[in-house]
Amino acid sequence: MKKVQDEFDISQVTANNLTVYYRDKLDGQEIRHDDVIDDTIEDARLVQIKLKNQWTDAENQEAQKKIAKREAEIRMDEAKSDYARAKRRREQTEAELYGLTKQIESLKEENDEVEEKLRKRETDLYKYRFKIKDLNKSK
Repeated sequence: MKKVQDEFDISQVTANNLTVYYRDKLDGQEIRHDDVIDDTIEDARLVQIKLKNQWTDAENQEAQKKIAKREAEIRMDEAKSDYARAKRRREQTEAELYGLTKQIESLKEENDEVEEKLRKRETDLYKYRFKIKDLNKSK
């Protein structure tokens, strides 16, 4: 019986040693798993922060693009308004120019008529002079 008891004690010691060995091994695995989980959680947190930053950047870019678009629309409206004003001024100037051109033509015609009358009177005057001379000679 002593032999059985010795074997039992040896088995008990081996079982205890194996229990300690596997418990240590399991504790090591749990620590490694906890480290992996912690690393994964940290990586996920960093990715979440990165995505939030990218989202904020995208929102800021969108806001800037909306502002730029509105400014471009304002500049476009101003350009259209300037164009319409310039077109009205051009049409007004063209109308004034047309009026002045017609006035100049009218004045030229009037001048031509006055010059023609003047020439006719000068010719008539010249004729009358000769007639007066002829009359004076004949006296």
